[in-house]
Amino acid sequence: MIIAGADPDGSYGVQLWLSKKLKAKVQGEIPHSPRLLQVSTVIQNTTVHFLVPHAPHEAAEAGVKNIFWDLLHRVVLDLRRSSPEAHVILLGDFNAQIGSIHCEYIGGNLCEEENDNGSRFRLFLQSFALTALNTFFAEAGNTWTGSRGHCHRLDYIVTDPSLLETCNRCWVEKGIDLATGLRKDHSVVAASINIAQTSPCQCFVSEQPRLKLSRQAMRDPDCIYGFQQQLMATQPPSANEQVDAYHSRLVHDLQAAAQTYFGYIDAYPSKEWISSATWSILRWVSPFCRAVHALRKSRRLYLQKFAFLAWIGSKTQCTSSVSNTTCYEHVSCVVGFECCAKHHWRTEAWYMFVFEWAQRTSKHMVRHDRNCYHEQLAHEAQTAADSNDSRRTYAIVKRLAGRTPKSLKGVFLKDGTVAKSDHERKLRWQEHFADLFDANVVDSVDNLKTSSICPVSDHDFRPTLMDIHKAIRKLPSDKGLGPDLLSAELLKTAGSVFEHRYHDLLLRIIDDEYAPMQWRGGRLVDLWKSKGSPLDCAMSRGLLISDHMSKPFSALLKDGLEDAYSKLLPQEQFGCTAGGGTDFANHLTRSFIDYCKLQNLSMFVLFLDLEKAFDYTIREFLIGLPQGCLLEPESYLQSLGLDDDVAKELAREVRHFGSLLEQLGVDPKVAALVNSLHSNSWFRYSDLPTVIVARKGGRQGCKLGAIIFNMVYARALLMLRDQLRERGVLLVLRFKPCGPIWQDDSSTQDAHVEQEIVEATYVDDEALLLSASSPSLLDKAIDVLFDCLLQCFTRFSLKINWAPGKSEAMLAYRCKHAVKHREARRRDDGKLWVKLPDHANTPYLTVTRSFKHVGGFVSTDGSHNADASHRVKRAMAAYAPIASSVFGSPHFAVTHQRKFANSLVFSRLFYNVHLWSNLTGRPLQMLEGVYARVVRAIGGCRRFSGGGDTDYQVRVALEFPSVECLLSRRRLVYASRLLRRQPASLIALLQQTSGHQRMPWTRLLLDNMYLLWRLNPERLGTLPDPTSEPNPWIVVMRDYPTGWKQLVSTMCFYDSSRQSAAALTSLPLQPSLPMHSCEVCGVCFRTVRALNSHRRRKHNIRDQIRCFVDESGICPVCETMLHTRLRVIRPIKRAKGSNMCHATIVQGQIPRLACDRIEHLDAIDTKSRREAHQMFFSHPRANLPARRHR
Repeated sequence: MIIAGADPDGSYGVQLWLSKKLKAKVQGEIPHSPRLLQVSTVIQNTTVHFLVPHAPHEAAEAGVKNIFWDLLHRVVLDLRRSSPEAHVILLGDFNAQIGSIHCEYIGGNLCEEENDNGSRFRLFLQSFALTALNTFFAEAGNTWTGSRGHCHRLDYIVTDPSLLETCNRCWVEKGIDLATGLRKDHSVVAASINIAQTSPCQCFVSEQPRLKLSRQAMRDPDCIYGFQQQLMATQPPSANEQVDAYHSRLVHDLQAAAQTYFGYIDAYPSKEWISSATWSILRWVSPFCRAVHALRKSRRLYLQKFAFLAWIGSKTQCTSSVSNTTCYEHVSCVVGFECCAKHHWRTEAWYMFVFEWAQRTSKHMVRHDRNCYHEQLAHEAQTAADSNDSRRTYAIVKRLAGRTPKSLKGVFLKDGTVAKSDHERKLRWQEHFADLFDANVVDSVDNLKTSSICPVSDHDFRPTLMDIHKAIRKLPSDKGLGPDLLSAELLKTAGSVFEHRYHDLLLRIIDDEYAPMQWRGGRLVDLWKSKGSPLDCAMSRGLLISDHMSKPFSALLKDGLEDAYSKLLPQEQFGCTAGGGTDFANHLTRSFIDYCKLQNLSMFVLFLDLEKAFDYTIREFLIGLPQGCLLEPESYLQSLGLDDDVAKELAREVRHFGSLLEQLGVDPKVAALVNSLHSNSWFRYSDLPTVIVARKGGRQGCKLGAIIFNMVYARALLMLRDQLRERGVLLVLRFKPCGPIWQDDSSTQDAHVEQEIVEATYVDDEALLLSASSPSLLDKAIDVLFDCLLQCFTRFSLKINWAPGKSEAMLAYRCKHAVKHREARRRDDGKLWVKLPDHANTPYLTVTRSFKHVGGFVSTDGSHNADASHRVKRAMAAYAPIASSVFGSPHFAVTHQRKFANSLVFSRLFYNVHLWSNLTGRPLQMLEGVYARVVRAIGGCRRFSGGGDTDYQVRVALEFPSVECLLSRRRLVYASRLLRRQPASLIALLQQTSGHQRMPWTRLLLDNMYLLWRLNPERLGTLPDPTSEPNPWIVVMRDYPTGWKQLVSTMCFYDSSRQSAAALTSLPLQPSLPMHSCEVCGVCFRTVRALNSHRRRKHNIRDQIRCFVDESGICPVCETMLHTRLRVIRPIKRAKGSNMCHATIVQGQIPRLACDRIEHLDAIDTKSRREAHQMFFSHPRANLPARRHR
C-alpha cells in the first residue's frame, strides 16, 4: 500500500494498493499533492505508471479545479516524454459526469449530461489519447450514491487504447463496501487487463522463475503418472525439424505438463519435510479452529439476541395494548434463538473434539517428521563435509539458522556514483561483464547460429539410452534454474518418456554437429567475493547458470575428453582431477618448506594469481578455430590478442595437425561438438533483452569450463617445466614409488626413480617451488624462473596479477652470507621485495612470511598460528548462526547435534589441520577453545553457566575424543588415501631424511601408527613393526581403505598434551626451587619474568627503564641503532649483555623524560604490541638489523 498523505487539515489523500501476485517492481513513488499520487512499476518486463487522482468536486471554486487539472496535465506530459513506450493507468475519483458530448475515447455506456468536471475530463482524454475504460462495458454502471439515493458515475479507470483491446471485463464490484458511515458512498470499479511482455526474446528472459512447482506434488505417484502421460501424448517431431525448433518444443511440452500436474497449490504443506500422512491430519487443524471460533461468535450473537428479546418481553408484559398475536410471535422468536444457541453449542462441542484430536495426533507425527528431517539433513551435511563441498555445508547452515540472503540492489557506476534505478543497475553489470570478457553486446542470439561445413561420419560417439539415464540421474538437486526454468528434479521425474525424446534430440545434435543456441549460454549472476565493497563490480565474479537440460550433454562430452584430459595434465595438478583435492596441493607446499628447513637449503616459493583466469583463456589452443569462422586463421587469432608469431604457429598447427583435442586422440565428433558448444557462447544478465557474446574464456559453472582451462594451462606449465629443466634450476629427488611414506636411510638404497619438484597446483592456484644450496645460487634461480615464466605465460595469453595480496612470494636464505643476500633485497620501508623483469607490469614483487594457499595459510618458518586463526574464524562463522537454533534447541536430539557439529563446525575447524607438521602451543590452544565450546553447548554445560566441570570431564562424559585424537584419525585416513593416489612429488618429499631424522609430518604419522598399534592389539597384533617391515602395513592401508577407516575410528583417547602440560605447571612450588616473591602481596613465582608480569598486571608497577628511552630507537648509553623503542628497552631491562647500559641508567646518569611524553610513547608501544599479538607474535618483529654507532 502506497499513500499520499492528507493535507495539514486532514483532508484528501489517496492510496494505491498493489497485489503481491502481480510481482510488480516499484521503481519510484512521487506524491505530487494530497490529490495526486504517481507510482512507477515494472510488470512482466513492462513499465507501467499508475496515477491515483482525486479531483475537486463540482461545487469547488474554479481556481481549485484549475490547479488540479493543470498539475495532472504536466505529470502525464512528463511521463509521455520520459518513457513513451510505457503504459499510463489512472485510477481515481474524477467527480466527472460524461457522455452527452460524443468523443472517440469515451464509450456509449451510461451516458449522462456533462458537467464542468466532465468537460475538463473529456478534454484531458483527448489531449493525451487516453480512454475511459469503464465507459465501454455495460457492467460498469454508477459508482457513487448520494445522500438522497441518487446515483452517478464519478470514478473511472483511464488507460491507453492498446490496453482497451486486451481488457476482458470491466465492472462495478457491489460486494465490497467502502462506506465509512451509515449511508452508501463510492463503489469499487474493477477491470481485468492483460499486460503483454515487451521483451523481444521472451524464451531467454527470466529473472524470477515464473514456473512455480510443488516438490510434494513431484513425489506424488498420481501426479507423476499424469505428467508422464501428458508428455507422451505430445506431437512427435518431424524428420526435417531443426535442432533449435525441436529443443524449444521439448522445453514447451515439459513446462506445460509440469504446470498442469506440479503447479503450486495449497493442497500441500509449506514445509517440505511434513509427510503426506501427517498432512492428511494436520491440514484440518486450522479449518476446525476457525470453525470453532466462528461458532462461538455466532452463538454469542444468538445469546445476545435471546437476552435482548427476553428483556423486551418482560417490558411488554406491563403494557396492555400488546395483542396476543404479537406476544405469540415474540415468544416464538425467543424460543427460536434459544434453540439456535443450543444447536451451536452441540456443533461447537463436536468441532472442538475433532480439533483437539487432530491437534494431539498431529503433534506427535510432526515431531517424528521433524526428527526424520533432521536425520536426513545431518546425513547430507556429513556427505558434503566428506567431499569438501563448502557450498553445500554453507547452504545447510543457512537453512538451519533460518536466514535468507539479502540481495544487494545498488552498484557503483563508472563515474563512482550509485545506480539510481534497477534498470541502470542491470545495464552497469552488463557493461562490466562485457568489458571483463572482452565481449560484444548484441540484440539477439538469432544471428549467432553456426553450422558445420563437413560433419564427421566416422566416429564412435553414440550415447545410448542407458548413458542418458545415468547422466540425468547424476544431475545435482537444489541448483539454480537456467533460462528454461526446468529443474533437475523435474527432468528426473519425467522418466523414460523424456529420456527417449532427449535421446532423439542428441542424435540430431550429433548428426548435425550443432549444439542448440540455448545450450551455449545462460543466465549470468554476480557473486560477491566477500572482500572489498559489494557495490564494486570488480569485487564480484560472474557465474553461469545454464539449463539443466544441457548438463547431461556436457557430461557425455566430458566422458569423451577424460582420457586426453588425464594424459595432458601434469601430476602436480590436483584440481578437477580424479582423486585430487586441495589437501595434496597444500601438503606439497608445506612439505617443501619442511624439507628445505630439514636440509638447511635456501628456498623461494612463488604464489601466482592469474588475472581473470577463466575469462581470458584462449580456448583456440585446445579446440581450434570456432565453428563457422569466416576469417583467415591468422587474422582471427591476432584479433584475440595473440602475438603475430604465436598466431601464425597456432594456425599452422591447426591447419596441418588439427586441434589439440584431435592430436590427443579425442573422438573427432566429440571434438567438433565441444567446438560447437563454445562457438558464439553468450550470457544474459537478469532480464535484459540484449546478450553478451564472448570469444574468450572457459565458462565458470559449466562442466567443461575447468577442463578447458586446465588443458590450456597445462600446456603453459609443461613448457615452463621444460625450460627450467634446460636451465638446470629444478630440484630433483630420488625416491621409491611403491615404498612406505615413513622412509628411512636403509630403504633409500634401491630408490632409483628421480622426481622433479617444480609446482603445486590446484586449478589456477599455482605455487612454484625453488631451492638452492646457497643464497647466490637461489638468486640466480629466481632470475631464471621469472624469465621463463613470463615468456611461457605471455605465449598462451595468461596474465599474472602482481598486486600485493594476489601474487606474493616466500623467501628464506640459509647457509653462508644469508644475511647479506636478505638485506640486499630490503627496501627503505624495511620490507623485502623481489625485482621483476622489465617486461612485467610492475617493478617489484612482495615477499611475505605467510600466504593463504588453497584454503590454508603456509608460513616460511613452519608456524601454524595464521592457519589456526583462520580455521577458528571459519568454524565460528558456521557455529554462531546455529548456536541457539540447533545446539540450544530442545527439538534437536543429542545425536543430531553431534552429527551437525561434526559435519558443519568441526569439518571447518579441522580442515587440512592433519597436514600440519607439529601440533603444540598456541595453535592447539585455539582449536581446543572452539572445540570445547561446541562440546559444552551440546552437553548443556556452557563455560559460564555455573558448573565447575573441566573440559576433560565434559569430553569424557559426552564421549568426545580430544582434538589430538581426531587429528590422529584424520592423519591416518589421509595416509591411506596418499598411498592409493601416489602423488609422486609429495611422496618423494615425505620420504626424504637427513641422517636418521625424518620429515616432521612423517614422524607424526609414524607416532600415530604406533599408537594405533598399541591400542588395537586384537586386530593389529599380528602385524610387524611398521618401521622394520612396512609392507604389511602398506597393503592394509592401501588395498583395504574401508576396513582401515573403520579400524582408525576405533582409536579414542581424551587426553590433551597441552592441558597436561598446563596441569604440570599449576602444581604447588617445591621448597627446593628458587622463589621470587612480590613485595606488595607476597605471592611467590619461579622466575623474575613471571614476577614482573604479576607486578605490572595486578599492581600497575612497571619497569622504570622505559622512562629514559625516547622514540628514536637509539640506546641512550651506547648509541646502538635498534630502530624501535621496544627493541631498545628489551635488552637493557633484562641486563643480558647490556650491564653497562643498565647500570648507567640506574645510577641516574641519563636524564628522565617528561611524564606526558612517557604516556604518549607507552600508548604507541601498546598499539604495536597489540598488532603483533594479532599476528601471533610475542612482541613486534624487527624489520631492520641493529647498527652499532661508530
